[in-house]
Amino acid sequence: MAFNEMLLEGVNAELQREFLIDTRRSSNQLLRFINDLLDMAKLDAGRMELEVSIFDLPELVREVTEQVNPVVMMKDQMLVTTLAEKLPPVNADYRKMEQILSNLVGNAVKFTPNGGKITITARYCSQDNKVHVAVIDTGPGIRDEDKEIIFDAFRQVNGSSTREHRGSGLGLALSKKLVNMHRCMIWVESTYGQGSKFTFTVPVACIRNLPEGGK
Repeated sequence: MAFNEMLLEGVNAELQREFLIDTRRSSNQLLRFINDLLDMAKLDAGRMELEVSIFDLPELVREVTEQVNPVVMMKDQMLVTTLAEKLPPVNADYRKMEQILSNLVGNAVKFTPNGGKITITARYCSQDNKVHVAVIDTGPGIRDEDKEIIFDAFRQVNGSSTREHRGSGLGLALSKKLVNMHRCMIWVESTYGQGSKFTFTVPVACIRNLPEGGK
């Protein structure tokens, strides 16, 4: 209400822009929390089903980056995508994969300081015949003792950065469950004070004509 009243009173254009971005961000966070809560309830009740289809991963990455770009710009961050050439098509639930990537990128943007960098990478790995998608940030990093609990529902690690950016504690837990539904894996690599790298795997649709040199 306060934002709307200030807009009606005619504050300057730059303030209007900041207010509108902040309002949209808050609305998106609330909507994501509600959707995550509903999905977690469905998963716990065994009522979640996958709608699997074949699609190109770069399309999904573009969609997610477009969603977070307004906040990235507001925080003067750099969002980089590094996708291997000739990625094979994947066979997964598009919306579930979008949800996973959105949660990871959203966390990276949230915890990375102003002027920081977030990188999204994707490459084919011949060892497990899956595409590995990673989200790398230059945030505060995660202590070793906290790495075991970050994928638990409603669990948040201690730290000034976490207290500053309180969330639902559902995003990573839900992402892990959705990844597991695809019989894939998700994990984190992090050095405290030096950022984090979250990686998850995606099933490949076809093993023919895969790019050479996968690791």
